[in-house]
Amino acid sequence: MMKELIPKSACQDRTLYRIRSRNLTLGVYNAPTGGFIGLRRKWSDTYLSEEYHYDNGPPYGTARPVEALPDVLPPELRHATQLGTFCDCGVPCAYVPWPEGGEREVDLGGGKTIRVPGEWRHLEATACTKILAHSRSNKPLDDWMHAMEEKYLAAV
Repeated sequence: MMKELIPKSACQDRTLYRIRSRNLTLGVYNAPTGGFIGLRRKWSDTYLSEEYHYDNGPPYGTARPVEALPDVLPPELRHATQLGTFCDCGVPCAYVPWPEGGEREVDLGGGKTIRVPGEWRHLEATACTKILAHSRSNKPLDDWMHAMEEKYLAAV
């Protein structure tokens, strides 16, 4: 017998659910986005991904919760797939539009240029002069989701 699907209005924020979706088996509900964050496997990679509740409608509503599990995301863990953008030097950074708006021509070297609407800037003081921006994955949530999969999917 197939379990009844849980409507979005009945889903509890930060609660773990067994779901049927394109890429996830378990997901922690994220009420502000209406999605479930879980572990996606693609080729040899495993990473945090979010799929949205089927009540959101097509084409984005791909997650169908079938069972609320007793585990709730601990309050100290951020409920996001990424923790932000950081420079290689470790300082947070952001892409900031030019104050005057529009685009500027930037030299790429070797006689090549490109027009861009802004630049990457450090958000805190640092001696670093060359920003190499990277998004930082949410390792604590990733670890928690791996533990939940071990707990709930090991016997499946």
